[in-house]
Amino acid sequence: MNYRLSWFDWLLIVGIVVCSIAYAIVTADNISDFDYLGTTAAITGVFCVVLTAHRMRANYLFGFINVVLYAIVSYKSNLLGDCLLYVLYYIPTEIVGWVHWSHNPIPETAEIVKSKRLPTKSQVLIGALSIAGVALFGMFLAWLKSLSQTNSFISECHLYSEYPYRDSLTTVFSLVAQYLMVKAYAEQWLYWLAIDIVSIIIWTSFALSGTPHSALMIMMYIFYLINCLNGIRLWRTK
Repeated sequence: MNYRLSWFDWLLIVGIVVCSIAYAIVTADNISDFDYLGTTAAITGVFCVVLTAHRMRANYLFGFINVVLYAIVSYKSNLLGDCLLYVLYYIPTEIVGWVHWSHNPIPETAEIVKSKRLPTKSQVLIGALSIAGVALFGMFLAWLKSLSQTNSFISECHLYSEYPYRDSLTTVFSLVAQYLMVKAYAEQWLYWLAIDIVSIIIWTSFALSGTPHSALMIMMYIFYLINCLNGIRLWRTK
């Protein structure tokens, strides 16, 4: 396992920094229109996932900043599932993950966590429960969306999701992936892969309708997807 960031990792980091800042500058008419929120969320997010791919505990520092900012972006974009996920689950697990990884390092370094593999039965069980969870939570979000048509409180407070089942998949799979990440299981990357693909589709839909921060979120998830493939490769080696 290589404990130093490679040229590929720095390419991802520099790439998201340059792309995010360049896009924010080009689309801003003046300094007050610069998308500080989306830009910072995208940059800290890529730092987080790159460090995660290398099993570096410092990922949780960047991750904490990212989840707070992304929760705000999700709320403003009517992604209720994602917003609740980040506020109620991701923020606490960033702290739990830091503590857990601190107690499970590779012997020769205190900064790199030891990875594990799930037994086949556990993989099947978790996969089945995840799919069931997506269906059930999707039904709940779809019900809220239909209710928002007649309930002004739900509509005005954005307590519904524009894309119930896609939002449900990213929410439920994120719960599973983050748990597996905290426990340092390599199978987390399969869930992150599905999340990244669906998230790109969701934010592309928002971008076409002119939703703020959408383009930056697309960039972020594209870089996430590239890093995810690298993470799958790196975590094959304990």
